[in-house]
Amino acid sequence: MELKPKKFYIAKGKGTSKISEINAFDRALHDAGISQYNLVPVSSMIPMGAERVEPITLDPGAIVFTVMAHKSGGGGKIISAGLKWGFTNKGYGMVVEGCSEG
Repeated sequence: MELKPKKFYIAKGKGTSKISEINAFDRALHDAGISQYNLVPVSSMIPMGAERVEPITLDPGAIVFTVMAHKSGGGGKIISAGLKWGFTNKGYGMVVEGCSEG
């Protein structure tokens, strides 16, 4: 069985918490609009023919394959995480994840 996405979208979010780093991460997922899904990490490849679309709403509990960049840090630290993507001349895409603390 071959699972290849036909569409993809980009979500972004940020979160802070005085309680815990995991709480901040949950808030970032909520801010990105993806906290209600079952997120399954995948490597950084976009299949040929996959179309970028605007964010869509799925049923809560839907399985969503993700390439995710995240960074956790303690109080007062400036942190960042991001993605960059592009397509090869052969038609498939790649995603690069990065994070920093400074």
